[in-house]
Amino acid sequence: MRAGSLPLEHRTTRTPLSTGWLTAIGLVVALGFCAICAKVLWDVRRAASAQASQAMANLVAAIEADIARNIELFDLSLQGVIDGLKLSEIKSVTPDIRQRVLFGRAAAAKYMESILVIDHGGNLVFDSRSLHPAAENFADRDYFLAHLRNADLGLYVSRLQVNRSFEYVIGISRRLSKPDGSFAGVVVGTLRLAYFRELFERLTLGTAGTLTLLRTDGTVLMRFPFHADDVGRDLSQSELFRQFARAPSGSFHTVAVIDHVSRLFTYSQIGNHPLIVSVGLSTKEIYAAWREEALVIALMMLGLCGVAFALAMSLRREFQRRLGAERELAIMARTDSLTGLPNRRYFDEVIDREWRRAARHERPIALLMIDADWFKVYNDTYGHQAGDKLLTMIAACVSDNARRPGDLSVRYGGEEFAALLPGTDLAGATEVANCIRASVADLNITHPTNANGVQTVSVGVASLVPAVGDHHRILVSLADMALYQAKNSGRNRTVCAENSATGLPAGPERTDRHKCVA
Repeated sequence: MRAGSLPLEHRTTRTPLSTGWLTAIGLVVALGFCAICAKVLWDVRRAASAQASQAMANLVAAIEADIARNIELFDLSLQGVIDGLKLSEIKSVTPDIRQRVLFGRAAAAKYMESILVIDHGGNLVFDSRSLHPAAENFADRDYFLAHLRNADLGLYVSRLQVNRSFEYVIGISRRLSKPDGSFAGVVVGTLRLAYFRELFERLTLGTAGTLTLLRTDGTVLMRFPFHADDVGRDLSQSELFRQFARAPSGSFHTVAVIDHVSRLFTYSQIGNHPLIVSVGLSTKEIYAAWREEALVIALMMLGLCGVAFALAMSLRREFQRRLGAERELAIMARTDSLTGLPNRRYFDEVIDREWRRAARHERPIALLMIDADWFKVYNDTYGHQAGDKLLTMIAACVSDNARRPGDLSVRYGGEEFAALLPGTDLAGATEVANCIRASVADLNITHPTNANGVQTVSVGVASLVPAVGDHHRILVSLADMALYQAKNSGRNRTVCAENSATGLPAGPERTDRHKCVA
């Protein structure tokens, strides 16, 4: 053996050792890339889930507000009947006058079927649909028994019932008490479930999304997609009620009892009423985009583990796309897509800010609530496209007349609009309201129901100088009640709320009068 040489086995062992280290390093790098990609994909998945949860929470809040507001309107009708029954001469007047006194303030709601007055024995005394109601007894109804047993129950929402037309209804009732506080009977209004069906069918939830309204006892009142067999179904043993037992609102994942689809659910109790609204989105649809991304990235990792830069750029582009989409969604979330006006969500932000500013400077702030008269009739007569065009034209009339810097015109919901007028007293707000009404009338849009034959609007006006600590809900409530009075007193009119601010300190912004825009 020559000096300096090595046995063959010693010379060849270094190559496998080096290759092994390189392989190990390559595996570590590849695993590192895989770990990074797994972390990114997990974060994207969680972001998709969080985004879906937020959207569902907003939807639940909107539905809850709509239902609660309608129940409140029905409650006002019941209160009007109760006030009428307290009049000492109510039983001595003619049936026709009695009907007007008791039911004249009843809400002209499409799905409010009737209002009944029931005595302490369960016997029907007065019926909003008849001057001479037939003899009936309701002593076995759950709302009658509930008020009989609990004097402090307040407003009660009944269990599911079937009316004379074989339609599902629920009762909304209040207790009648004698002067000594003892039970005198019940006043109850029946609400058709078709209201909830129409409300739910206006929403878009994907191909496998669901909307469910339930009583707190587990009874399904309405579900979208609608199947007649679902109404009345008992879901008291479902995961929803296990969650509801822990908290009145929240979110959870589960497989639906009715159709066995895996969904993310968000639910909330509607005020203090025994009603729960639940929205469910299919997890398959929530994560559909994420699965596509995961597949693309996994394929890239199999062939391009070493192309770190290309992968980083791909992830960067993905994040930029997502951030851009979120920015667009943020803009869309504050704008009504039909009219182009700001929506209810943006209105809530602005009124809170302007209310606090008005309180600091002791200046008035006014609110107009505007409703298209007999819009449902117009929509049914001429079609939804004509109805959408009408809403767009009304929106233009509102925004053209509420045009000062700081004024805000919004689509409040459905055929209802609102105009927020900072620094405006009742007189100024009334001028703007009348200009809006005149502008709509000048459109000369034919309407089959209105007395003058053209489309009109009703406006409720309120103006307040906020006190520190007051909430802007006071202003909204006053304007809403004024609108309610305008609609119930014949429509096509402006009604000013009581307790509004009638004076305004001198200021440069009020040196000229408001000029109408045709």
